[in-house]
Amino acid sequence: MDRMLLVYGEGNRARLNYLRKQLTGNSQQAGSTIVSLFDKPAGVSAFAKRSKVTPFNQQLTTLAYKKLVRSDVDEAVSQYTATMKGQHFSQVKQQALADYTASRLMATSDADMQAWRDKALANSQSISLLERRIRQAMREDDWDAVVLWVDRLPEKAKKDVRWRFWQARLDQMAGRDEKAKAGYTALLGQRNFYSAAAATVLGEPIKYPIKNVTDTTVVTKQYQQTLNRIKELVAEDKLLDANREWHYLMRGMDQNEIAALAAYAAKHKWHHLAVQATIAGRLWDHIPLRFPIAHKWWFDFFSKKRDLPTVTMMALARQESAMNVEARSPVGARGLMQLMPATAKATAKKLGRNYAGQDSLFDPGVNIRLGSGYLKMMLERYDNNRIFAFAAYNAGPSRVDRWRAGTDGKLDAYAFIEAIPFNETRGYVQNILMFEVYYGELMGEMPPLLRKNELDTKY
Repeated sequence: MDRMLLVYGEGNRARLNYLRKQLTGNSQQAGSTIVSLFDKPAGVSAFAKRSKVTPFNQQLTTLAYKKLVRSDVDEAVSQYTATMKGQHFSQVKQQALADYTASRLMATSDADMQAWRDKALANSQSISLLERRIRQAMREDDWDAVVLWVDRLPEKAKKDVRWRFWQARLDQMAGRDEKAKAGYTALLGQRNFYSAAAATVLGEPIKYPIKNVTDTTVVTKQYQQTLNRIKELVAEDKLLDANREWHYLMRGMDQNEIAALAAYAAKHKWHHLAVQATIAGRLWDHIPLRFPIAHKWWFDFFSKKRDLPTVTMMALARQESAMNVEARSPVGARGLMQLMPATAKATAKKLGRNYAGQDSLFDPGVNIRLGSGYLKMMLERYDNNRIFAFAAYNAGPSRVDRWRAGTDGKLDAYAFIEAIPFNETRGYVQNILMFEVYYGELMGEMPPLLRKNELDTKY
């Protein structure tokens, strides 16, 4: 029976029915009930009320209720109270299921469902759900609701740099200029998007901590034999083997040793290995090591050809592949700027170039040619607005167009970025904007976090 509950949660109807047929005696009726609730989860409240309160029945009720939420959230709301009472769920369990239900109602336009959602969220301690509610209010241009839900965040969340920035922003909107300025000023000098955003709002230069490593002898003396082996593997273009050796080498090292190892890699132009070392050692302030100026000839060449800043392409490549020419994502994206083969083929056709197949994307020149071409297409589509273009590069232009239609020109740049529904895409856009700042400084430029056209646009 417990296996049937596990299979129910996995959503495998055929397996569920198979297990039911293996049951004997009194278990057969219970098995049939499980299958029935899988097929018709709308029977959950009736089951909850008529069934004895047991851990098994509570678990089955939970599974059936969640399935009903996924298939018909309005019906789930109508059955919520009876279902909770029927199995005498604790307050903690009731809130967990209310949170689950509210998560499916985040973008509802039904007034009754909105009221139910907000009543449920008023008692929630789920930071992720409350943050989603704030972003939904932003998308709806409902700033009174933004104020309300920011205030309801747990104190721990309010101390996060993200919501400290937004509290300063809300103070500015409310005319509390001195308080807003103090809030922004308190964020300056940090290495994150919101600190840079605060500096941009105040008209201050973007500053952040930077560390450098010059002495690599701490690792070269002790690990020279392994480093020589990695050097040979890189020279033979056996990058996967080199990567394995590199990760094995870092095991057990302290942060200072890993920093020296990263510097050694950078010195030998093992760009991806340097980046991997900074990640393994959590060397977040080591900006020169985290952001190698790799494949600069190709980036400069296509910068001129596409009229695209080199730092923009490098920042995108650093986010997409960590400068690993052999990077391959779980969904099949390849190379430095992580092109999907279908996108690469379509881009090559639009550029009038021959496409030599997906393995050609591991060639830096080929990949940067097509990746820069696709990025240029996105920038042209969105009037040279990097916020839209980066979001489209990650999530696809159709989604970006849908998000724009939803906000309907009511938001500024900061609010639109914050209101991006996908956590991955939001972080992706923020990262690349910051990575441009880092690369710009490393290459003797001082690019702004946001350009004038991006600040002036209504989103």
